[in-house]
Amino acid sequence: MSKKRIIGIDVMQGIAMVLVVLGHHRFPFMPEWYMRMFYWIYTFHMPLFIFISGFLVRYSYKGVHGWSEYKSYICKRVRKFVPPYLIVGTICTLMAWNFKDMGALLTSWANLIIAPKQSEATFLWYIYLLFIFYCIAPLLFNVKRWVRGVVFVIALLRSMHYIAVPYLCIDWFTRYFVFFLVGAWVAEHYEQLEQIDVRWSLLALVAFIVMSICHFCGGYNAPLEYAMQWMGIPAFVGVAWLLKKVFVVRKALVYVSVNCFGVYLLHMFFVQAGAMVVARLPWTIPSWGYVIYLLISTAVSIGATAWN
Repeated sequence: MSKKRIIGIDVMQGIAMVLVVLGHHRFPFMPEWYMRMFYWIYTFHMPLFIFISGFLVRYSYKGVHGWSEYKSYICKRVRKFVPPYLIVGTICTLMAWNFKDMGALLTSWANLIIAPKQSEATFLWYIYLLFIFYCIAPLLFNVKRWVRGVVFVIALLRSMHYIAVPYLCIDWFTRYFVFFLVGAWVAEHYEQLEQIDVRWSLLALVAFIVMSICHFCGGYNAPLEYAMQWMGIPAFVGVAWLLKKVFVVRKALVYVSVNCFGVYLLHMFFVQAGAMVVARLPWTIPSWGYVIYLLISTAVSIGATAWN
């Protein structure tokens, strides 16, 4: 029997997905204010997204015992992730190919398999990493607590000084694995944590806003950005609590969350198409005009790529 959906988590995932799409509009023609927003989004949105993924993987986990069940579990994830990943990745690779350099085509496709961040479909690295998380999840959930505690400490230390190796997503794995573990832990203790007064998350939201102002005013600051990765999680619990009270907003964000996999796989086609149109306009768009472009492009990219 499947567990009921948690509206607050759906709203959080919807917010995180919208931030992903907004962050993928980094083009040469975008104004300076967008670049400031881009760097702000990228201080916290992937830890938030991976935290939610860890929560959902653990919350929906039904138990895997023995090699036979584990093999069946992996096969199901392969069928879910690998075909769409390869199809979308191959399309992106072919679209970037100049039809002359076969070696470049093969290298790009090989990168899709072994180093997705270096491929033409660089945005698919998260799907690649999520598949890895799914594969190791049963191994983590079935070990003793003290072992998981040791793994958490190692993951926490590695997130501060992650391994800069792009192959097999080792760099992003070591950078973000700790957030996956925290999400899984929260899922295990969700009923107890749900009793915590929501005002704590609103307090975290205030602290996050102060950090964000400092980030906008002071530029790059490594300790501040690392702190924002962690503060962003409870802060957006508060954001989700506020937004889910607005029916239209809640419904839209839940829709995005339910269709999150399809949106993540396909939204870049529409983002890139919109950017090509804007880049070729015969007139100059005022800075404020890009707000309208960004909102329309984000809405179209999400709406056109969602499926039920």
